[in-house]
Amino acid sequence: MKLIKKVAILMSTYNGEKYISCQLDSVINQKNDSNFELTIYIRDDGSTDSTLKIIKEYARKYPRKIIYLNSKENLGPKKSFFHLMNCVDSDFYFFCDQDDYWLDNKVDSALIQLDSIKKIPALYYGSMIQADRNLKKLGVVNKKNYPENFVSSLNETLASGLTIAFNSSLMDIFREKYNKLSCNNIIMHDSWMYLLASAFGKVIFDSAPHVLYRQHSSNVVGTTGNNLFKKIFKIREIFNKFYKNGLFKKQANELLKNYGECLSKEKRNAINIFLSSNRQLKEVFWILKKIKIKNRLLAFLILISIFFKKY
Repeated sequence: MKLIKKVAILMSTYNGEKYISCQLDSVINQKNDSNFELTIYIRDDGSTDSTLKIIKEYARKYPRKIIYLNSKENLGPKKSFFHLMNCVDSDFYFFCDQDDYWLDNKVDSALIQLDSIKKIPALYYGSMIQADRNLKKLGVVNKKNYPENFVSSLNETLASGLTIAFNSSLMDIFREKYNKLSCNNIIMHDSWMYLLASAFGKVIFDSAPHVLYRQHSSNVVGTTGNNLFKKIFKIREIFNKFYKNGLFKKQANELLKNYGECLSKEKRNAINIFLSSNRQLKEVFWILKKIKIKNRLLAFLILISIFFKKY
């Protein structure tokens, strides 16, 4: 008899009354060919609309599938997800946003790949279908796989949170240092887990999309479609926010500070070179050779900044 796998869906909500019912239905109606027991854990981050009412209605309707964690404090998405991660025990974990839509094989697809890796910390992510607010499909996003390497993970988060799933071994690594983390130095919950997986385990990419990424005016993070000028503006905005202001460096330093003794010598050296403000020329070329950034324009801006020691 196969063991039943426990699956925790972690959802943080905030003023999501327009789309949360559709999302919850898509998660509840997942196919189950992998013999799993699915539970949705929801923490509301201080909604002022009818989101909380909807959540409680679903929790009453599906008492074995939905658990509402009562909290009125507004923490922001990063700390809200961290709170969920620290208080839920399971075999596998999925990040879930309130406004997207899961295709019915999303959980099965992730479990097939994660379950093949037993005790190694592992994170799964994949491409996604961009959709408008009415879930009209607009095209596949992030459909190409990019070579994974630790130096690149210090500079870019390839995994989008709505596609991420990971195993309990990776969660154990997160929890080991959770109470010591300076959350302000971490970009986002998905970025941190991607970095931990790159540092200590395995990252798995799935080119087949299993989620509709709904685009609307209230997205915390969004894409720009096919408009060239919007894309250029977005890349410039990303560069200024995450690279020019040093957010990725702060996150790398947080990893070194908390996990330095657990990292391999090679990875500690990589972080130290990455953080250095006075790199030798051979170190500059070493980073330039190692870094693989998905967007060409962003890659160009980063590589030029590294070459002239501005980043």
